[in-house]
Amino acid sequence: VFSRPVLIEVRIDLKIKNVDGLPSDTSDKIKKSILSYASGNFTDDNNNFNHKGFTIGDIVAISMLYTPVNAVIGQYNTYIKELKINDATVNLDILFNQLADFKEENITVAIDD
Repeated sequence: VFSRPVLIEVRIDLKIKNVDGLPSDTSDKIKKSILSYASGNFTDDNNNFNHKGFTIGDIVAISMLYTPVNAVIGQYNTYIKELKINDATVNLDILFNQLADFKEENITVAIDD
């Protein structure tokens, strides 16, 4: 018997503190990095991070989302002020038959001066 996973929409709200100036395309780069990480296409120079993405039944651990964000902003004097998944600051539980559904339009990046 074959069944398709139930898609669970993932909404990410991220606030970044801009200390010394970030490039104008930072928000777009962060969104692409998160999507790359979630789909298992994320790469880092030292190959130190989990690269499998989120598959069927995988909990979306909020701590794992710091990796793709820091891959973009880590070289700047800045930091993550707030990170929420579906309006919460806790992990998003995914059941054995569910799949986290990441879409660019559901990722909000606010950069505060």
